[in-house]
Order: sequence, then structure tokens, then C-alpha cells
Amino acid sequence: MNSHPERKFSENVKAFRINSSVYAASRIRNSPLFFTRILWFLILVACLIGSICKIWDFYYLYQQYPVVVDLHVDHMRTLQFPAVTICNLNRIKNSKTPYSKPIKIVPQSFKPPGTSLVLSERNSLVSCTQDPNGTNSSKRNPFNDLEFLKKHYEMDKNEISKLGHSLSDMLEECSFNGKSCSAIQFTHFVSFRFGNCFTFNQKTQGKEPVQISNVGVGSGLILKLNLEIDRYIRISHTEGAIITIHSPEEIPNPEEDGLIASPKYETLISLRQTVVNRLPDPYKDQCLDYKAKKKEFVNRNECIRTCIQDHNFAKCGCTEPTLKIRKNLKVCNLKNMTEICCLDNALYDLTQHEPVCDCPLPCSSVYYKEKVSRALLNKKYFGKISDMKLNIFYESLERNMYEYRPKYNLSELLSYLGNIFGLWLGLSLVVVFELFEALLSCIKFIRTFEYPV
Repeated sequence: MNSHPERKFSENVKAFRINSSVYAASRIRNSPLFFTRILWFLILVACLIGSICKIWDFYYLYQQYPVVVDLHVDHMRTLQFPAVTICNLNRIKNSKTPYSKPIKIVPQSFKPPGTSLVLSERNSLVSCTQDPNGTNSSKRNPFNDLEFLKKHYEMDKNEISKLGHSLSDMLEECSFNGKSCSAIQFTHFVSFRFGNCFTFNQKTQGKEPVQISNVGVGSGLILKLNLEIDRYIRISHTEGAIITIHSPEEIPNPEEDGLIASPKYETLISLRQTVVNRLPDPYKDQCLDYKAKKKEFVNRNECIRTCIQDHNFAKCGCTEPTLKIRKNLKVCNLKNMTEICCLDNALYDLTQHEPVCDCPLPCSSVYYKEKVSRALLNKKYFGKISDMKLNIFYESLERNMYEYRPKYNLSELLSYLGNIFGLWLGLSLVVVFELFEALLSCIKFIRTFEYPV
């Protein structure tokens, strides 16, 4: 009963070997000499092995998920102006007689050093050092500074806001793109490190960021500020304001991203915009869309601070008081040197030995390349020592766009496989269909074959 299907299958195999578009397979059948048939068979096997090896190498490379970075320079007619956040370096106004002690003026505009893991304000006042014999010792600033810091971080933001500098007292002149502006166009938030902070051009519900089409000095935001230096408290060791330039959609982080501008000077900040779009897991950057996961973290900075606090609590049983994250956990005592040394050791372990905090870069970032210059204000026009002037503008309306994209997508994958099969086996897409037809013939034979009982 099986002779007819077997004969038909045998004829199909024979026809494939004779007429196959796979040249080596057809030569195995058609060569007149046995030696040449063996040679063609060995060539076919060698080509199969070679193609498999190359495909395996490519698969290994593909599993690394390599990326390429495209740089586009867009010449824009209009460009979104960044948000500008201003914080006075004095967090709380002194309502009594001003302190007479000298206060150091920052000699030039600079950026405070930022690290991948945030150093808390507590480190500058009290920290733990290790003697040569391996024992821990403390390094303290004056007791009043530490006592102030302890009480300050126990206050809520409403109390700090009432005690800090107000924009109505600080803002003397404001213009944007040649038009007058006022304090109404600023949003307010409280920083435990700097007190009241005010942001121009922050994106809020029902309010879109402003666009600008002009470049050069005087075309952007111009502010004249009175820093009220005579109202500084004793713990404020420097005079000036911290300026943070960021995307209107981002929450400002003056502690790490800000630059300091000094009184009695006009500070000019020219900008160029850069946009970076990264790729999520499984690609190397493994970026995270923080906007889509607001319930977990608002931004990367909050993720890092949360990671530090979790590590502090696991090691010390309490958290860093000056990193206002994880408020539900026990806070370390600034006067307890055992806990202070434990916090310092925990941060050292986290930076040197422990796994890095899993806080990837955001998938989309907007940066502003800043060039800072300054000039001394003329005393005839700016008589008060508390006065300062800011001039923030675009240097150019060009936008640098860095776009990360997969090195191998579906079209590159098929193209590479086609090159391998074509080079090693002489296969084309037509031959693939031919092989597919032969495979269907084999399957049909197996399904119709009847085994003897």
C-alpha cells in the first residue's frame, strides 16, 4: 500500500537533486565522477558550517543590542525658551538686626560640584573622619550652625516659605524679549537647601512655555534683583543667587544643576539647546520614562535620593535628615556621632562596594550648553550692594538632536541573513521558497506514510 507514496516521494527527492537551484546540491547528483560528487558534498557541508558560524556570530552581536547615534542640527525659526529658576543663597531672612560678621562674596559664576550620588548638606557641617589607627572621629562646624540646621529641617515648607525672601521684595526689573514681565509670571516652590525659589517659564496646567525667535544679548530674559544681603542670617557664608536653567517640563534641581551669580555684577548666560533621545531596555542605556512612572519617582534625582535613604536605613536604622525623602522612616540624630559615622560609611560603601543605584537616565533629555560671562555694575545706576542683573539669551536657534536608534532592525537583520546565505550557499529568496516547497513535500509524505503493523 505504501509503494505509491514512497515512489512519488523518491521521485520528488531525485528531481530536487537534479534541478535544485542550490548549485552544490545539483552538482552532487549531476557530476559524472564519484570523486567530484564527494567533493561537492564536502563543499556543501563546509558552506553550511561556515554560514551557521557566521549567523551565530551575528546572533551574539545582535544580543548585545548595539546602537548608533544620529546627530541632527536643526535650524529652527522659533525655539522654546528654557525655564529659569532663581534661589537666594540665604534661605531665611533675618528679621532682627543684621549680623555684622563679614560674608564672603563668590568671586565668579561657577557650578557647584555634582556627583552621581548626592552629598547632603549635613556633610559640610558634621562628618566622620578616620584616624590613622582606624578609629572614627568627628569633624564639626560651630554648634549654632548645626543646631540651626537641625531645627530648619524639622520645619515644614509652609513655615520656611513665610520666613524666606519673597519675589515681590527681590524683583526690581523684569523683561522678556523686549517686553515687560512681572512676578505673576513666576511659579514658586520651596527648597530646604535654599528656601524660596522662583521659576520663570515653568510649564503648568493651562500654561504653555513661551517661544522665542530672536538671539543675542537683550533678546531673552533680563532681571534686576535685590538680594537683600542686609537680611542674611549668620549661617549663610556666601552672597548671591543660584540660577538653574532647565526644560520647562522638568522639576528644577538647584543643588546639583545650578550656577551661582554674584551681587554687584551683571551675569550674562548664552545658551544652545541639545536634545537627547535614548532607548529603553534591552538596549545599553536602559533609559526610563519617568513621566510615565510618576507614582514611583518624579525624576532621576528623586530615584537616587530614595536609593541612598533606603541604603542608609538598611545600614544604620535611620535616614539622612537633610535628604527629605522617605519621611516615614526614622531620621538620624545630627548630634549622635555613631549615627553620623554610620551615614558616612553607608555612602562610602554605596559608592565603592555596593551595586550602583538602579536609576537610569531619562529616555528624553533637554540640555542647555551655557556660556557664562560677567561685568561689574556701574555704581551710578546700581547703588545698592545687594543689586545684581541677569541676562539670559540664546546664542543661536540651532538645536542639536542626538537620536539613539538600534543598529540592527528587521530590514538590517534580513539583509544580513540574505548576504550570508547568498555568499556561502548561493541562496536567494526564490531558492528559499523552493526549499520551503521541498519541506512541505516531506511533511506531506510523513503524514500519509503508513507504518506496517
